[in-house]
Amino acid sequence: MSVEIQYFVSPTQIVRSVIRAHKPMWVVNTNTSKHYRTVSFRSRNGDASEIIEDIRTALQDAGVEGFSIKTIPYTRWSKYFNKPAPHKIESVIVRIPRTEQP
Repeated sequence: MSVEIQYFVSPTQIVRSVIRAHKPMWVVNTNTSKHYRTVSFRSRNGDASEIIEDIRTALQDAGVEGFSIKTIPYTRWSKYFNKPAPHKIESVIVRIPRTEQP
């Protein structure tokens, strides 16, 4: 008798592992709503294009469909301290439909 064990990695785990593989970065958050799960993070170097491309590739290779990736310039530092941030900061939000989650 043979038993086949399958291990499923959720898309949010895939995104978080890609983010952890890149440095530097700040806080990584995972949020949930009725129709989506989102993973967001702030990139310290301000150029998150490489991380975004790696996330897109990893999700596509895993067969995840319908996800979106959005970038937002992070301006809270400038507003709070009334001076430019010491380095360029960018927020990235990866939105994954709940239908792609276990």
